Amino acid sequence: MLRVGRVIALPLHSRALLWAGLYVLLVVGIAALTLTLGRLGIPLGRLPAVAAGSGEAAETFVLERLRGPRLTVALGVGAALGTAGALFQSVTRNPLGSPDVIGLGAGAGAGAAIAALLLPGAVSVPLGALAGSALAMVLVALATGTGLRHPGRLIVAGIGVAAMAHAITQYVVAVLARNEAAVLSAYIYGSLGARSWEHAATIWLALAAAVPFAMALAGPVAVNEMGDELADSLGARAGRTRTAAIVLSVVLSAAAVASRDRSRSCR
Repeated sequence: MLRVGRVIALPLHSRALLWAGLYVLLVVGIAALTLTLGRLGIPLGRLPAVAAGSGEAAETFVLERLRGPRLTVALGVGAALGTAGALFQSVTRNPLGSPDVIGLGAGAGAGAAIAALLLPGAVSVPLGALAGSALAMVLVALATGTGLRHPGRLIVAGIGVAAMAHAITQYVVAVLARNEAAVLSAYIYGSLGARSWEHAATIWLALAAAVPFAMALAGPVAVNEMGDELADSLGARAGRTRTAAIVLSVVLSAAAVASRDRSRSCR
């Protein structure tokens, strides 16, 4: 059992630790290949020196301006979406659950597109993504007629909200960038092109703030999987836990979308 203070207590199993170690090694290996392969790749033996600031100008440029930020953003976005997806699988009691199930990803994309293309300079892209995902959550809660209490209704309402959000994104980009199909694709599906350390800071700061809360919710969320009535009888407060998990997923999804979507400067 891993305990962090008096709030967080996580069970640890040898098999889970083994798989976690293998996944970490796999990620490290892929990260190394990302930095070393290709025409601009940095030789593996040179990576420590370049990371320490002793590399040649071309190698430093590749690490600090091209591949380094993209790799860092990709790792952060994967961690954020993975955490959000795990929370959704639990609160919806559906192994296929994800932020896109109730339109949070699509709402964040629409908010980012509106902020970058309709309100450039007035509203930041991360704030637009957060507002879009929050609005999507509110619309889903209203559409179900019962708030966030019924997982089945959340999924059905989320499909409709996601479709509307995609339509808004397509309209915004089609009106302002008719000949830029790549821009439309980036706002709908995301892109790691032209990433910077600012984007990396956005996603990793969000993770640093959200992951401790996700760990604190791990126990109540696991109890929720047994049903609301049993969870309430055990003191897990199913409704409050589900709302907290979804709000946390909104923040993580918005940060992920803001980090991988194009900004106004990339048009």
